[in-house]
Amino acid sequence: SISHLICEGYLTRVYTSCGKVFTCSTLLKEFEEILAKYGFKRANRNTLVNCKHIDCIIFKKGKRSIFINDNEVMVSRRKAYLFK
Repeated sequence: SISHLICEGYLTRVYTSCGKVFTCSTLLKEFEEILAKYGFKRANRNTLVNCKHIDCIIFKKGKRSIFINDNEVMVSRRKAYLFK
């Protein structure tokens, strides 16, 4: 299953829970519309995360991070309320 997605320009990298990475040319906004009903939330302008795969959430000293499969994902100030 998909753990998180990261957009880099016009390419989106899809990370799976087993560690595989796939690249496609679909915009993150399109993925967000499709995957919202499955528990995916936007962590920042480049990242969409599956809340079921979050290992740890850290909010301290102005730093907001989510850890998914040993990958650190930064959470923007404006999206932090979604993960509290």
